[in-house]
Amino acid sequence: MTEDLATRIRQYYETAAPPVDAEEAIERHAVRVGDTSQSPSPRGWFGGHPAAAIGVAAVLTLLLVGGALWAVSSDPTPSTPVAPVTEVTGESICSMRTWGTWTGDSLPGGFTTQQRGQRNLCVDKTSDPRVNGSWDVALSCNYSLEGDIIVGQCWGTLELAGDSGGWGGTFQATTEASIEAPDDIHHIIDTEVAGWGEYAGLHYVQRIEGIDSMTVTGQIGPADILGPPTTAGP
Repeated sequence: MTEDLATRIRQYYETAAPPVDAEEAIERHAVRVGDTSQSPSPRGWFGGHPAAAIGVAAVLTLLLVGGALWAVSSDPTPSTPVAPVTEVTGESICSMRTWGTWTGDSLPGGFTTQQRGQRNLCVDKTSDPRVNGSWDVALSCNYSLEGDIIVGQCWGTLELAGDSGGWGGTFQATTEASIEAPDDIHHIIDTEVAGWGEYAGLHYVQRIEGIDSMTVTGQIGPADILGPPTTAGP
């Protein structure tokens, strides 16, 4: 037996309740530090009565188990897997449902400086069926003339409702159209919507860009990754 192991056994007996004479216990169990001449008794590895061998074995077990528990408790807690973020691509085609109210100064191409309450229906076909369908869009814009370009700064809300869930949120957009072709309006639309029902806890951010058939690029993922959810729901 090594000096280190004997020391650990000695410490165990010295702290026992009631106290036990460690040296006497070691002597009683026939443990000799550094003495390798003694062969183990048929009645137990440490010699003497089998109960003595059981007692020493119990000490070794406690020491080994204690070390194993310390090693486990010192391991860092595994991190929780992060839910994946899904990339979305596709197209969006919008049609006007109601014209809204146009006020303010007149601009070329039939525009005025203020537009309020227009309603559009935008049909999205994308790589993710969760966001496909007809979006109900309400928008307002302020227009200005910059050289020969009519520039719009727009904002509003959009919603997609399904049988078991849907999406709702807000958007901001910039539009540009030349005075020579005022109907060819180029849009850059950034939307942020939150899921409800089946999609509760998810957030969908997208950019829609183009003139007629507009391209869609976006991401669907947990709200704590993509940002705080906007107010949504029927």
